[in-house]
Amino acid sequence: MCIDKLSKLGFSEKEAQVYLMLFRLGPSHVSALAQRLNMKRVTVYGILDILAGRGLVNVVDTNIGRRYVPQDPSCLLEHLEEERIILQRKVEMAEECVRELENPFFATISELKRVRFHEGFQAVKKALLECFLESTPLNALISVDDSSSAGRCLAELLLERGKQALSTIYRSAEAQLFSEGSLLVQEDTVGFLAQRGELELMVIRDPFYAQYVKQVLFSPYFSKKSVGATISRATPVKG
Repeated sequence: MCIDKLSKLGFSEKEAQVYLMLFRLGPSHVSALAQRLNMKRVTVYGILDILAGRGLVNVVDTNIGRRYVPQDPSCLLEHLEEERIILQRKVEMAEECVRELENPFFATISELKRVRFHEGFQAVKKALLECFLESTPLNALISVDDSSSAGRCLAELLLERGKQALSTIYRSAEAQLFSEGSLLVQEDTVGFLAQRGELELMVIRDPFYAQYVKQVLFSPYFSKKSVGATISRATPVKG
């Protein structure tokens, strides 16, 4: 077997040299391999560890030192079979991703009529007041600190809605859920508020997407019967 063939199977040149020499010599110490290959012992040690990790070489500790024993050559086929299985799993995952990206939910997102991004305290506060002061109930999951810029913007929005006697449904959510952010939905408008350095707000207008967010993301927090009611912050409601 030549080095070129092993290289096509994923071996580096030095890995192929050590592997072939080990077959020629049989069970060997590192010093013997290093001498025959004219390589440094530390290099041979590293290569043998790699080969052992692939299941191609066994390590045997004896009274006269550690020896390395080549596995049966059929292990090459077993190694390739493992790689084939891994590759097949990746293909299946890719096919699953394609199916998900082609479903109506993702198609709707790609065809959104309006997506707007706002950055900075003043811009975000203005956008919140412009987009979420409709007379219909506002649904919100809030996971930001009240003293943060995002928290102050949300407080102003909720205060203004309170002044206008507008119905608001909101819950505190775990910060990990939205990466220190908040999620708001009103009619066909969805807002993602986050503070990762700069305060950011993304506003999406799409009826299907808004309905999806309510049904899927809000379900652990809101009871279906609570829609349209005003709820104070509390423990999530199982709906």
